[in-house]
Amino acid sequence: NECYVYALDISENQISEYKKKYPQNESQASSILKTNYEDNFFDYVVINGGLHHVHPYLNDAMKEIIRITKQNGQIILCEPSANTFFDFFRKIWYKFDSYFEENEASVDYNRIDKKYQGIITKNYISHGGFFAYYLIYNSMIFRIPYRTKKYISKPLFAIDRAIDKFPNKFFSAYSIARYTKL
Repeated sequence: NECYVYALDISENQISEYKKKYPQNESQASSILKTNYEDNFFDYVVINGGLHHVHPYLNDAMKEIIRITKQNGQIILCEPSANTFFDFFRKIWYKFDSYFEENEASVDYNRIDKKYQGIITKNYISHGGFFAYYLIYNSMIFRIPYRTKKYISKPLFAIDRAIDKFPNKFFSAYSIARYTKL
């Protein structure tokens, strides 16, 4: 089986970097709100941490994602989770930290489920992310320097792995959900 990878990002700079690293893959700089892809084009659409940047246009983004996904195709979303312990602090942090824009908000998977019922169906959801998620993966939030990350990453990931054995949506920083387009 052959696999073709297409990359999409709103940033011309990010796409330029992507093209240098993966010249064999297709890529384009455009918004997820209006792509240039045909209807029912992709077998899989994977969004990793992009949807929480498009509020209040999340519904427009989801409509576009669904439009470009083939029937029985998979949509995989990995986003900060709404209505969680961390989300409460995230909302406060976003208001005071100049790195964050007004259009950033956690994703409410239950709302997606209700809004697109009969169009997509959720097959799987997993919750995770604790200390390492914020201090290593999202280190810009706390301005953790790279040289520090290399010393704290192993113990933090070990703590996260131990906590992940007791899955609990309320204390998770993000969720990964897989949907099928009906």
